[in-house]
Amino acid sequence: MRISVIMPAYNAARYVEAAATSILDQSHRDLELLVVDDGSTDGTPAIVDALAERDDRVVVVHQANGGEAAARNTGLDRATGDLVTWQDADDLCTPNRLEVLHAALIEAGADYAHSDVMLVDADGAPTGYLQARRVRGDEVLPFMLTHGTPFGGNQTLLVRRALFDGFRCADVLIGTDTDIAAKVTAGRRGVYVPEPLYLYRRHEGGITVTGADRYHFEELGLLVGWATPLDLVPEARWAEGTTAEQEAVARAVIGLKLVRRGDVGHGQAQFNAMLATMGEVRPGVAKLAGALVKLARGNVAAAGTMLREADGPPVLVANYRAEVLALGGRRSEALREVLAALRVAPFSLDAAATLRGLAGGRHIHLVDGSVRRYPDHGTVLPGATRVIAEGRNAERAGARAACTPLARRPAVHRPGPLEGDLRLVLLMPRTDACGGARIILEHANRLHDLGCQVTVLAHDPPPLWFALRASFVEVPWGQPLHQAIPPCDVIVAGYWDQVAAARALGIAPVVHFEQGGVHLYDQIAPNLEALVTGSLAAADLTLTVGSAGRVALAERYGVTAEEVPNAIDPELFHPGPPRPPGGRRSVLFVGWDGDDFKGIDVLRKVAEGLHATHPDVGVVWATARPPEGPPLGTTIVDPAQPLLASLYREASVYVGGSRFETFPLPPLEAMASGTPVVSTANRGVLAYAVDGENALLAPVDDVEGLLARVCAVLDDADLAARLRAGGLQTSAGFTWPAIIDHAHARYRELAATVPAVPTRATLTGGRWSFARPEEAETFAEHLATCPTRHLAVPVSQPVLEGHRLVRWRAVATIEDRPPGTTKVFLPVRGDALVEDSTWQEGIALLRAGAAAEALEVFSRAYVPAPPDVQAVVGRWVVLALIRAGRAAEAVEVSAKMAVVHPTHPDYFYLSALAAKVAKCPSPASELLRVTRLLGNGAHHEEWFEDPHTLTRVVLGG
Repeated sequence: MRISVIMPAYNAARYVEAAATSILDQSHRDLELLVVDDGSTDGTPAIVDALAERDDRVVVVHQANGGEAAARNTGLDRATGDLVTWQDADDLCTPNRLEVLHAALIEAGADYAHSDVMLVDADGAPTGYLQARRVRGDEVLPFMLTHGTPFGGNQTLLVRRALFDGFRCADVLIGTDTDIAAKVTAGRRGVYVPEPLYLYRRHEGGITVTGADRYHFEELGLLVGWATPLDLVPEARWAEGTTAEQEAVARAVIGLKLVRRGDVGHGQAQFNAMLATMGEVRPGVAKLAGALVKLARGNVAAAGTMLREADGPPVLVANYRAEVLALGGRRSEALREVLAALRVAPFSLDAAATLRGLAGGRHIHLVDGSVRRYPDHGTVLPGATRVIAEGRNAERAGARAACTPLARRPAVHRPGPLEGDLRLVLLMPRTDACGGARIILEHANRLHDLGCQVTVLAHDPPPLWFALRASFVEVPWGQPLHQAIPPCDVIVAGYWDQVAAARALGIAPVVHFEQGGVHLYDQIAPNLEALVTGSLAAADLTLTVGSAGRVALAERYGVTAEEVPNAIDPELFHPGPPRPPGGRRSVLFVGWDGDDFKGIDVLRKVAEGLHATHPDVGVVWATARPPEGPPLGTTIVDPAQPLLASLYREASVYVGGSRFETFPLPPLEAMASGTPVVSTANRGVLAYAVDGENALLAPVDDVEGLLARVCAVLDDADLAARLRAGGLQTSAGFTWPAIIDHAHARYRELAATVPAVPTRATLTGGRWSFARPEEAETFAEHLATCPTRHLAVPVSQPVLEGHRLVRWRAVATIEDRPPGTTKVFLPVRGDALVEDSTWQEGIALLRAGAAAEALEVFSRAYVPAPPDVQAVVGRWVVLALIRAGRAAEAVEVSAKMAVVHPTHPDYFYLSALAAKVAKCPSPASELLRVTRLLGNGAHHEEWFEDPHTLTRVVLGG
């Protein structure tokens, strides 16, 4: 049988030849390769044309850029084979892929066949595995709703050509392949080949790496948009239920599943649709639907109360009662309920997932995460989100401690005269794709290009969406950001809460780089305003990106600031080719709806009005984080810079709804991209926007005014052209060279004001050594700049078999400095066994094997101690419980301790250790993630060395 392989290609010059060759080298020779060049602007057209000249099985179609859906539709229109499959232009496959799938499909008499997937990196090296699932035709849609695609990767599908008669791919940015897979496989017979026949390449240019489809909101929106609720939740069909009741229950289940997959927007939309029909359902059914809403919101107790009085499909009532019982630790009762559910519906996917969760996944490895849903103990460990939030709280506490009369402006000392390249450290508040982060990163790159030694510090991961040339250090959440600052000439704090803590170090002068926020323009609590005031006063120089920020700083906090405006990169943000007449039109919104000041709630109403006045105009929403509310049109999360730039160029109008800004980038980027701008007249945009010349401006929160101006631009080509020309002229005046030269000069001038002061220091603390020779030089510079009499670093020593204890120890005394201790995270190691711990009596008993006696010592020390001391001694309590043979108790105690002290990584390591000894399941992936995020316990006085590695060893990975 002839097989048609469709390969959409857009700017795939680096990979397309290898991808095509892996098809042409197939052992199944009766094939055609349809390469659809979707308007590529690199070398792709020449490469694929050359392939066609060498092999007559290659058919190349060149077309104007229309997106993935258009390319797939073109391929389907031209396909002549009996079977159809896909391959992306940057992926590979094994030489036997088509032969194996074809043989399996024919032997089974199936409609389609699919396989597993090997993940490879940009160079083709294996990095992971995607395991597919064997599903029946009626299970495809429910599985996609709950878990995602069951096919490993949708590109693995080999499908009979007849199934595509009359089929058109959905015109969306992401989710096209999932939409195809769902529509052609639902209700049909498939066959699964458990071999990795498809090699999926992940690289920086791929959309899944850039983050545009990270949360799959577009795919889920497509799924729930065309599939009926009862197709997605077949268990909601029950004989006693009316049509309205069946649909209401199905929507409640869909909403719960979407929320659990992170798609709160679509989930809430399902709940809203369900609530609109509550007048048509009986009270017992309403109780079931309401219980699922409570579960989605994490209110397990309320859900359990409602389920006791619930009526509805027996399999769903029993299954969700089992969930509530399992989450409450009543596992035996939960097992009885889920078995009852399976007696009613033996093939229920939900009941099967609940059963796996109750089994705990011990000694088995499954693709889905349900095996970790119900811990054996009643206390649930804090997740990564809670840990990050508590890490931010600890940073804020450090800022508060630094706002003291002594710490506000300690003397800054230099170890010698300023020579050579300027050393700059930039403190980043966040690294996701937002305007504020982009500006700091642009400064870092351009200062680096001027010859500065630039180091960017952040708690967040490196910004993959931005090509950063400067050095980047990801600081664990367990370590305060300011403790990681290396010796430098100037520190630039990107947010107010790092200013005082950085300045208290006395390492270098601190610049506050103010880009705005609620602390400038909105009401905040009096105690927080006092903290902001103290931190801002600690800066040696304040720069701000716009006149709105300069005025607000002066009026509200009495701070004098200099303006350093934002700019745009013309290599990224520039006009595209003229839009063809009659082409698809769209409006673009940019901003996260979790930031109230962005006015996304206003833009939602504008979108509703636009749907009524211009139903042919689409809405595209770019948001740095997953939406908190429903999606807007095509919603793109965390877009990479090139993708964001293309979104501007493709938009007919950019619409900004901000209530306040200091110097907003999106309107200026839209202007530079040749896109007409409509915006609220917030104070920040007025720095460059002139109503009627380069933008149309409406009052803040004026929905009707914004809508009228958007419609005017859409309906008046001359007006759009005039705004486009004015915007291009305006954006040309905001270029980086002059701005960065000014900032660089100010930083150098500030650094030159610091005098060099001789240092007389005495080293103390015993025998220890640095891991690397250059760390000794770093330590010497810290000695020279230390603003207090004592300098403390983390000192690691062996304490028990398999464990090294790390403690903050004062290792140097500097004469003629004021009293106090400065902590610098510069770890040193010693070989001597710990003999001077505050808890030495208990540690000695543990070494002697007397764990029960050690437990008594640690427990007596824990009860009367203050919280910061309890955070330290509680670890010894848990370890003593484990060694005393009471691991089951240690599981519960360590989890409770982690809830109380979520910034101490040792409790997550000890939870893993206790669970292993007790032979009970633990949330392994979450424990590894949290210990990696925390890194170390530097917020506390002592911790075990490298708790993440300890956890990984315990978990066997």
